[in-house]
Amino acid sequence: MYLLLLVTATAVAEVEIDFVQNGVDGLKENLLSRLRLAAEPCDAPRRRVRRLFAEAEDDFRPALRAFGYYRAEVDKQLSFVDDCWTASFSFELGERVTIRRREVNIDGQAAQDETLGAVLASLPLPEGAPLHHGEYEAIKGRLGRFAAERGFLDFAFTRQELRVYPDQGVADIHLEADSGPRYRFGELNISETPLDEELIRRLAHLQPGEPYDALAIAALNRNLSDAGYFQSVEVRPRRDQAHDLIIPIDILLKPAKQHAWRIGAGYSTDTGPRGSLRYDNRFLNPKGHRFEGALSLSSVLSSLATDYVIPGDDPRHESFSLGARLAHEDNDSSVSDSVTLIARHTINSGG
Repeated sequence: MYLLLLVTATAVAEVEIDFVQNGVDGLKENLLSRLRLAAEPCDAPRRRVRRLFAEAEDDFRPALRAFGYYRAEVDKQLSFVDDCWTASFSFELGERVTIRRREVNIDGQAAQDETLGAVLASLPLPEGAPLHHGEYEAIKGRLGRFAAERGFLDFAFTRQELRVYPDQGVADIHLEADSGPRYRFGELNISETPLDEELIRRLAHLQPGEPYDALAIAALNRNLSDAGYFQSVEVRPRRDQAHDLIIPIDILLKPAKQHAWRIGAGYSTDTGPRGSLRYDNRFLNPKGHRFEGALSLSSVLSSLATDYVIPGDDPRHESFSLGARLAHEDNDSSVSDSVTLIARHTINSGG
């Protein structure tokens, strides 16, 4: 496989890289970023241009090896034409190094974690794959994120080896780590709000003593944000204050405005001009009871709806409400008035 690299400097350096055969994604950009010569303008001192040209192989070597090309050879030429210079590089890349063996072992409590198998199966660079140093670093990064997300905060690598055998065209990966014990959630430290702390804990749906899980933190944030009581929610696991494998959680809440009004106007061929007014009171009391009212007016149909809403034991999925509906309809054929009283128990199963 050959790679042809042409570098032409004008007033502003220009570099053109072409592959004689299909290149590898990212290699062209990596070669360009490593080549110091490419930054030299036409009027650069010739001594410096010659020196950087002579050192070009040293610039290219890390870029080539990062993509598994350990046996690349280069032919190069440098010429000065008029007031500028031109350099060309022709690469014989050779075969890419491939992974001969990949061993990843995790000791500690994480070895029994039910999600570890899926993480290991999704790691890049399986046996037989072309070597890519960036993906090797990605393996270590993915394992580190897994540990942080699942609460193995003492996770540490005990062995990190990438051995490359250029003459054989193969590489071996050996990674070993000790996860340590899994941390647990500590107390929820809740900032002051108009609501009872007990209601907020029911909304949070996270109990102290449960194994630490970043997904549970995200769910806690989402549960509080979706409740409708708060303008902003910030959940802070205090890892710096962890003690005896317990991580306290700070919950910073900014209440939404207690009263909310919405006004609307429109027109339709059935009812003509119409207007609407909606009012919500989010904090009737510290237990999270709410009042919701909606008024709609038009020449044909007008209505008023009110609801008193009470959170259930699990406010995310259960509520009780008492309401009334008043309606007045005046069309071409009849006039009617109606009153409806409503008692509702709502359970959201999630489906």
